[in-house]
Amino acid sequence: MPSPFRLPPPDMEFVHGYPGIPPYLSRPLASVRGIVQLRSESKLVQAGWVKIELRKIETLPGGGQWNTYIDSVGESPITLWQAKNKWDEIRSKDLPFQIPVPESIPPSLALERDAGIKYELVATVLTKGEKYDPSPPVPGATLIA
Repeated sequence: MPSPFRLPPPDMEFVHGYPGIPPYLSRPLASVRGIVQLRSESKLVQAGWVKIELRKIETLPGGGQWNTYIDSVGESPITLWQAKNKWDEIRSKDLPFQIPVPESIPPSLALERDAGIKYELVATVLTKGEKYDPSPPVPGATLIA
């Protein structure tokens, strides 16, 4: 079943601050910030919650399912919106988020044979009757280059 929502492409930088460098006076702690924009194409949708998560994907040489490890970065997932009742109807909603980036986070890295470390930002919406992940990893959301 296709998603009742579409997520517009990002129109801003996600990474703020300097990942891996401690905060100091005018230099804040690094974070990933943005807005999840939910837009229903035609009708109101029954939803229970909206969550966002920053994931680290580490792939060993050779790639594949058995050589890929996925971990959440920081306290994830973060609930951006929760229905007041069990379900609430939504058609359009903008949900700002901010995820602190730990100082010890390794940088993104691309090695031979599909090995490396990359990051993805994933928004998830619970709609009535099913759990659906409307957002493939956001293109260009590599965290630390």
